[in-house]
Amino acid sequence: MTFDGAAYSGLNVRDSIATNRSNLQYLQEHLRIVDPLYGWLRPMDAIEAYRLEMASRGLFENTKELKLEDYWKPGIASCLKTTEAAAAAAAAASSTGVLVIVNLASDEYSSAVDHRTMVKIVFRHGGRTIAVHAKRARGLMVRYATLNAIEIVDDLKAFDLEGYSYQPDQSTYDDMGGAKCFLGTTITTTTANKNEEQKDTTKGKRKKRKEPPTLVFDRPATYKRPK
Repeated sequence: MTFDGAAYSGLNVRDSIATNRSNLQYLQEHLRIVDPLYGWLRPMDAIEAYRLEMASRGLFENTKELKLEDYWKPGIASCLKTTEAAAAAAAAASSTGVLVIVNLASDEYSSAVDHRTMVKIVFRHGGRTIAVHAKRARGLMVRYATLNAIEIVDDLKAFDLEGYSYQPDQSTYDDMGGAKCFLGTTITTTTANKNEEQKDTTKGKRKKRKEPPTLVFDRPATYKRPK
């Protein structure tokens, strides 16, 4: 309960969700938090209170230009590699699918995560992305996934808390093949709103990164949350 921003108000761990052992186990196994000070956290990891943003600059004495997201990227990649290996072993034993990251972080934070199987969740309010509403919706999505013990990306489409509904016409997930887009295909991901360029050092050229598949959820601009 250390974090208490808009996203965590949507998750709302102060009610019965935190008193149910299966809910806590789901969160501990499925939720990972990108953190500027600690890097990669599970919900019940112990941390100290602090104030630091991922966008903070000039933190490293010998490398002033080093960004926090770049500092944490190798460590997070190592954690994901370990998790992916465990998931692959479980998949081989049970015929389940591959490990997929459901990206609910902001672009600023998710830039520290580089993984080939990622789905980006986009929340809109009356057709527009409004930060304060999107932050709360991220927590709501985690809450929905936890209460429904969701294990498959497609099941997130039924998310309907606080007026949101899936918008297939605005999403790219189904157009890219749905869950099949992760099988036998390497997806280079970026969390920027527009395609970014990545230098190809072998040819001296620059190539565009591919956007990950998206699931877009929207709600009417007139929606008002019950008090």
